[in-house]
This record gives sequence, C-alpha cells and structure tokens, in this order.
Amino acid sequence: MFDPKNDGKTLIGNKWTQIEDKETLLELIGWIQTYIKFDPRLWKIVGPDEQFYGYLFCACNHAVIKSVDDTTMYVYDLESPLYTEDGPSLWEEKIFDPVR
Repeated sequence: MFDPKNDGKTLIGNKWTQIEDKETLLELIGWIQTYIKFDPRLWKIVGPDEQFYGYLFCACNHAVIKSVDDTTMYVYDLESPLYTEDGPSLWEEKIFDPVR
C-alpha cells in the first residue's frame, strides 16, 4: 500500500508496515511479483467521494476498504493468494481502479 505524503489523506490498517528505505521496498515488490500465477497489479485507491488516496500493489482482485472519516480510509489485511483455493477471495466493499 502506498500512501502519498502531504496530501491531507491517510490510508491505515492493522498489519501494514511502513517501509522507510528503497532496498526493502524493492525486495517486497520482487516478492509480490513472484505471484506470477495471480498477476500482481498496481491499483489506484479512491474514496467514496472519488478522491485519490493512494495505491495498492498486490496479487489480488479484491480488497476490503472502508471510509473512517473525510480524510481516512481503512485498508483491511490482504489474504495471500497462496492460501486460497482459487486465488484471491476477499469480499469486496470498494473496487479498485486499475492503473493503466
């Protein structure tokens, strides 16, 4: 999950870890890209008011995201596609807008 700095909006979640350095970021992106069977993608997160909040890079088709207040969105933990029968299986509350 990528939360742009200084935009007045916030993405939060319980098990998300903030990455501070480029090396760790590149390692995590490489790890996600190993999910080639599940086609990892970069998704744009928009709020209920269609305002941009950030990005999510994952091998998933759905995620649960809810509005906390006018400037905060809560992103629930993602289920690994390796532990599901058909790949991603999270219930969808908010659909991502794919970045093309």
